[in-house]
Amino acid sequence: DDPQALGLEPGMIAGGRYLHTRLRGQPPGIYEQIGPAFDALAAAAPSDETRAGIEYYRRHDVIDLYLPVG
Repeated sequence: DDPQALGLEPGMIAGGRYLHTRLRGQPPGIYEQIGPAFDALAAAAPSDETRAGIEYYRRHDVIDLYLPVG
């Protein structure tokens, strides 16, 4: 894909440690799991609020979530 043709800007993900979880399920239900899953990750360790959380859509029914931790 051409990011500029899609109106997107390329970027770089900040390095460092991340907590990870994988969601599985069918849309739209899987999307409702994202907020609670990030909350559960945040409860496990203090997050690094200088870096963004990441949602990686591997497939329509699999989403990986990464929460940066300090």
